[in-house]
Amino acid sequence: MKLLHTTLGTLALVALSNAIAPMNAIAQQATPSDTVTRVVSDDFVALASEAIADGDYHNAVYHANKALDIDTELAAAYLVRGQALIHLEERDAAIADLEKAANLYLSQNNLVGHQIALESLSGV
Repeated sequence: MKLLHTTLGTLALVALSNAIAPMNAIAQQATPSDTVTRVVSDDFVALASEAIADGDYHNAVYHANKALDIDTELAAAYLVRGQALIHLEERDAAIADLEKAANLYLSQNNLVGHQIALESLSGV
């Protein structure tokens, strides 16, 4: 029973010390990070994908461009933009984007994305 009280006391002290962390540590946690940037750029990719599904290819290109303004290494944005450009009959630009997507996916060890980009490229 004494061990249980000691353990609970220790846990309470740890919880209390975490609750009163120095303000600078909290401020450091609140700073923007790559994770925050990734969420925003992925949101634009999602909007671009939805636009393609709706047949709104110009809007898909617009949203993919916004994602790439945030993160130039976002393979999904190149893939979606390339797919939209195929529908807009902008063959050379579509090929460039799909090749960029395939290369980025490969460098990121994303073999599924790489394969999708290659399949899209073969359809151009």
